[in-house]
Amino acid sequence: MHRTGEVWCSALWDLNWALIGRYGQTTDLSAGYTGVASGGSAMTLRLVLDAMKIQPANPSLFQARHAVLQADLNLTGGANQGLIWQTFARRGFGFSASTASSSASTVVEAFDVPSAFPSAVSASLTQSSVVPVESIPIRFTKPINTSTFSVADDVLSLASPSGANLKGAIGGVVWSGGNTILTLSLPAQSRFGQYTLLIRPAINASDTALAIKQNLDGVGGTINDNVTVVVNYSPYIGPDASGYSAGASFFENLDLVTGGPGVVDTGLSVDDGSTSLNLGANTFNFYGTSYSGAQALVNSNGLITFGSGTTAYINTDLATSPSQAAIVVRWDDWRTDVNTADRVLDRLDEQTGDGVADRMVIEWSDMVNYGNPASPATFQAILELNKASRAGTITFNYLDLIVGAPAGDGGASAAVGIKAAGTSGGNRVLASLDRPGNPWLGSGTAMRFGLDVVPSQIPSATAPVERLARVKLQMSEVSGLPAPAGFSVINRASGASVSSATASVSVDAVSGEITLAIGKKLPDGGYQISVAAGRLVDTSGNRNLVASVANFSVGTGVNGQRPATRALPATAKTGAPFMDLSRRYAGFFARELVGPKLFAD
Repeated sequence: MHRTGEVWCSALWDLNWALIGRYGQTTDLSAGYTGVASGGSAMTLRLVLDAMKIQPANPSLFQARHAVLQADLNLTGGANQGLIWQTFARRGFGFSASTASSSASTVVEAFDVPSAFPSAVSASLTQSSVVPVESIPIRFTKPINTSTFSVADDVLSLASPSGANLKGAIGGVVWSGGNTILTLSLPAQSRFGQYTLLIRPAINASDTALAIKQNLDGVGGTINDNVTVVVNYSPYIGPDASGYSAGASFFENLDLVTGGPGVVDTGLSVDDGSTSLNLGANTFNFYGTSYSGAQALVNSNGLITFGSGTTAYINTDLATSPSQAAIVVRWDDWRTDVNTADRVLDRLDEQTGDGVADRMVIEWSDMVNYGNPASPATFQAILELNKASRAGTITFNYLDLIVGAPAGDGGASAAVGIKAAGTSGGNRVLASLDRPGNPWLGSGTAMRFGLDVVPSQIPSATAPVERLARVKLQMSEVSGLPAPAGFSVINRASGASVSSATASVSVDAVSGEITLAIGKKLPDGGYQISVAAGRLVDTSGNRNLVASVANFSVGTGVNGQRPATRALPATAKTGAPFMDLSRRYAGFFARELVGPKLFAD
């Protein structure tokens, strides 16, 4: 046992120095591995510990070696596969080495290394989409001989959420990234759910002609090497294990200016810097922990960490890095040392009149992208404060994401999301990773993270007929009170607007029902009522992203016919006049199902 351990530890010691030679050495390992900038020693520790989590119980030396290789695929996308093979081969753990079992007393040593097999990068095997699925990208670890791939021969199936095979709908094949990225296109698929692509591994590397190897058994192109890509289409991402989700949000036209009222310059003026934000006595609840004072730290590269800072500039998929709990607004290599305009600013806002801050706005202002410096970008994180034990919502507000080059615009070359501290496991929401064209990531867009990111909806509306017209909107959850100007009523035939000058609005705080009293009787005809985008705000602060519209009619019954009325006698037996109700109730609002449902009262 001790002799076996000595050989194993020698191989790991060789690996440690090989990675130090590639990534440098860090003497302080207390922060753990937060990216390649952490150095080779921190990476070695991370790979070995990750490998222990995925290796079988009582592993053989070669199963343990495979686990280290798999850990590298998971952590770096396979950036160190050749180096790891070389260090193991030097100690006899080469490609051809073998043993009968983990309990065998002998091994067949070998000092060779495998040829470089291609494989699909693990980060591309599970994808999320917030728009109809019309393309599926797959990234490989090395250039592929494109002539060895065809949809007819190599796509085994593309299963839709309904179970239908969409293989026949695949109409485009595009190779990019030096033939390391394969993108399959198909007509936009609007059904929500999971799309599963299965590709057989008979696709060869351009340099070695070896087939895809996904399972690290040393043999490529077998059935065990099939590539499975899962794309989840949903208007929301999540929830994660703690209940956090992400969704598109209402953009706020907000810009902090140095020297403006309440605006604080954090003082970041170095490349790859980190400094504390001053929350003061205010609290921000994130993944079950309440932070205050100087416990939130902002990084010049577009992220916020908690408890300690990071200066990492190479983004990840947030599974393990950064090691701290983090809010990743647009993690890329940004600079705050180019001129006086590129600053990180913050401001506490009090919005409810109680003297207590309701939110903190953090702005990366006029940031210069390291690789694409042509045009500066500006973006913000807005943290909801002082919610006691309730998690604060987080809004990413993107003012300008055009840096002057497609490689850096929008969501390209950036990670966006949130994660809990440590190896996040199920406690992370990755909204985007190096994805150009992400509809949530563009100038004038916003996204929101929290336990409730679904805006209030209008599932039904009721318009009772009265002398002064009223429209009641039944909300999906209690919402704030929009001003009358947030509503619009027009005559569908003439296009004329109904004045809101005499209108009033009230809300039932229990049922969420909103009543718009128009203040005057509407002439017979067809009408449309709409609630403007951004005017409905629910209890979690979510706003409706688009106008909500309903149609209704005044003065006509079903199919445009007035309802039959029963004649009432003019007088009662006593000779006293009766109130003629037939005229008063002849007109009523009919059912129409255009937009949100509108029901007769």
